[in-house]
Amino acid sequence: MATVIAVIGVLPAMTLFLQSGSSIRQTQPYYQSLFLAELAVEEARLGSEEDPHYLDRLTPSDLSSGRWSVVRCEHPYLSALEDSATPFGRMEKGTDLSLEPRVGPLFDQAEPLGLTVSSTIDPARREATVRTSFDWIDQRGHSSAYSIATPILFWQSLSRVDVKGAGAGGGVAQVLAIGDAARLARGGLAGRLAALNGRPLPSGSHARAFRMLEISIEQERTTAELLGLLQALRPCVEALAAGGRNGAGMAPVDAIKDTLELFYKTMAETIYTCVAAANETGQPMSILLGAQRRLLRVAKMDSLTRGWALSTLSPYLAALEEHYRGRMPNVMHFFAVEAQDVATFPAKYTLKDAAQDVRAIRESFTMAALNCLL
Repeated sequence: MATVIAVIGVLPAMTLFLQSGSSIRQTQPYYQSLFLAELAVEEARLGSEEDPHYLDRLTPSDLSSGRWSVVRCEHPYLSALEDSATPFGRMEKGTDLSLEPRVGPLFDQAEPLGLTVSSTIDPARREATVRTSFDWIDQRGHSSAYSIATPILFWQSLSRVDVKGAGAGGGVAQVLAIGDAARLARGGLAGRLAALNGRPLPSGSHARAFRMLEISIEQERTTAELLGLLQALRPCVEALAAGGRNGAGMAPVDAIKDTLELFYKTMAETIYTCVAAANETGQPMSILLGAQRRLLRVAKMDSLTRGWALSTLSPYLAALEEHYRGRMPNVMHFFAVEAQDVATFPAKYTLKDAAQDVRAIRESFTMAALNCLL
């Protein structure tokens, strides 16, 4: 009798335990999807921040190529989860730990899940969204899914730099206005750099490198402003070159010369500062990457306006790609694309017309100067 009573007393607890176990098995894929979705969301956000070419990867041939198995490091988002193999400091697919049988129960829990990545890109509104979806068959044989949409950074390449102070109407008056605006821009840069250098360096081993990065940001900004002024200057210079003698004197000649010289001087200073920042010891990866990206951007413009072949940077880009391999895969992809693009440069460069404006001014300068002075 006592045994019967004991069994009857235990039955409700056993039933509750079995129901609880069944409930866990039913909801477990959902919770696994939540955790993995958080990882995928961070991968998408980080990718768009680190790699200006990230949107190019959201294609059927790369990140969005149908349904992927979550396990066995199939999708790039899940290719390596832990830095578990030498050389430490690099995470390589197929070498470092991923969702594979050796992780134990976690593999069994994640194996039923499938991953699909899709995207919506609206260039007109400069918006992009990545949708990450996980699907599975639950314990009852029903199809289930969890999906989350993530807005990501949209990098847009400019084809023109619009600036204030370029004047209007053409002719000598606009040339003089542009020259004044160029000198003002350079003076503004000098003031900002004086203010920066007047601040004491913060403590830390990377303080000097960070200050150099701040300086290069201001220098690049002024280089872009001067480029915008040169874009406005080209039709004026070509009109002076084609219009015959006008007796305008030295003032417009000085304005053209000063605008060109200030542009090249500021661009050269930007390159120098970026190289110095990248070679500082003890700087974090963010400072190093910022200097390398800025150096590449300015080098492209220098290449087109001076006429040297950007392909000479191929060894440098290949070295950067290898340096970031396994460390920062999004950055590695960025430099890999840049290394490929030097072969078709400047066809794919959005500022190629702006660079051509600078070269056209140089080509027309002598005749424009003669017409002003004679």
